[in-house]
This record gives sequence, C-alpha cells and structure tokens, in this order.
Amino acid sequence: PNIRLSLWMDANVAKEEVLSLLSYTDILKVSEEEYQFLLNTTEEKLAVEKFLSEGISLVIITKGDKGSSFYTRFHSGHVAVSKVNPIDTTGAGDAFVGGMLYQLGNRNIQKENIQQLLNDKEALKEILTFANVCGAITTTGRGAIPSLPNLADVKELLIK
Repeated sequence: PNIRLSLWMDANVAKEEVLSLLSYTDILKVSEEEYQFLLNTTEEKLAVEKFLSEGISLVIITKGDKGSSFYTRFHSGHVAVSKVNPIDTTGAGDAFVGGMLYQLGNRNIQKENIQQLLNDKEALKEILTFANVCGAITTTGRGAIPSLPNLADVKELLIK
C-alpha cells in the first residue's frame, strides 16, 4: 500500500480505504510498520493470517535491514538482505517492489499462472533475494530516483 499518512487528512480514513482493497489483492507487499498500522497488531503471524483470509495469495513483509518474509497458503520463508552502508532509506521499498516486478516479469508470472509461483518456495526465495538487493542498493545513495540500482549493480551484489 505504500502508506503515506501525510497525504491523508485522516489516518482512519487511510486505514479503511486500504483495508477495503485487500479482497482485490493477489500479491501484498507491506512493511512491518504498515501491517502494524493497518491491523493494530505487532504479531506478524496474526497479520499474515488476516491477509491470507482476505484471499491474498502472496504476502510479503519487508523488514529493512532484517530482510523480508513471504507467506502463501503452502509455504513461508525468510530471506536475509545483503549488508550495505546505508545513507538514505528513501526509495528502498519502491526499489524492492521494482525488483520483485522485474523478477515476476522475467518469469512470466501473471494472474492466470500465479499458482505456479505459489507452489515454488525456491523461486519465491530467489525473487525476494533479488528484490532485497535492489532495496539495499538504493539505501547507499541519497534520494529515491538517483539511487535506484541498475541491473549490473544488483548482479554484482548478488554474487558477493
């Protein structure tokens, strides 16, 4: 949801609007702070159960320098993130999502064939590893757009 409360006149309205869209969602990427705000819980397991009960197929929770976790009805897992020297975290979530979408596109994952991804725990780990690297690289510079990684930078960090 990329919640930016400063863009809303009322936080409760923001919460209601986002929650009203969950039943239309196949893949949900939220940060720890976002699920805590949306569901009034710090319990990740409870949040994931709620999201999956809404019909979401894949829940991804980003955790900054602690990596990211994924949950489906079949699998769950955690993927660590490469250690970098962060300067500015602006844009890290956007870069993460961009990396994830890049990987989904390369694998030709669409709504019609998402089940093939949900059944493949290793593919989910590979996708999130790539996305984590994209987010991590973005924190090594200032500003979201100037710090977005290029493919060569991502591949170099993946090799390390």
